[in-house]
Amino acid sequence: PPRSTLFPYTTLFRSKYFATWDPDGFLTTIPAIAVTISGLLAGKILIAKRHSGGNAQWWLIGFGIVALNLGYLWDTVLPINSYLWTPSFCLLVIGAQLILLGLLHAVVGVRGIAAFTAPVAALGRNCLVVVLAVLLLRRCAEVVAACVPFFRGLFLNCPSDPICAAAIALAVIAIACLLDRRRTYLTV
Repeated sequence: PPRSTLFPYTTLFRSKYFATWDPDGFLTTIPAIAVTISGLLAGKILIAKRHSGGNAQWWLIGFGIVALNLGYLWDTVLPINSYLWTPSFCLLVIGAQLILLGLLHAVVGVRGIAAFTAPVAALGRNCLVVVLAVLLLRRCAEVVAACVPFFRGLFLNCPSDPICAAAIALAVIAIACLLDRRRTYLTV
């Protein structure tokens, strides 16, 4: 077989993701850094409000609603495009993350309802296993879809098919929880 099929990542730096442009280029990295910094600032708000006794979750939800509205308003000037990480898309992502973080802080941090956090904590403790398991299970689903005609319709577009994605997600959560219960962690 040709070298490109044996080593598919050898042409990584010579080709673009799409024919004419690459969504993971330098100009899309800057907005991604801005979204990350907004998450860091949200964490600072949570820490600062915890020490002062304030209601940080309401601040985060309020900032999130403002960011969502600004993103939708900016959509009229500059369309929301996730591939290019346009500013309107970044505002939508920031708004969604602030609202979600505020709601999770209200449920888990303030109310103390932490029953559903065990699988998420298991995923975080075994993050390397999660990445490897997702890659392995996705490849296995593609091979099964190619070889078994019955599964061809089920796993036709494995990464984007909801049934395939849900099956892989449940399998990965089960693997992570099993390893967490046995206190087995893969670290570097």
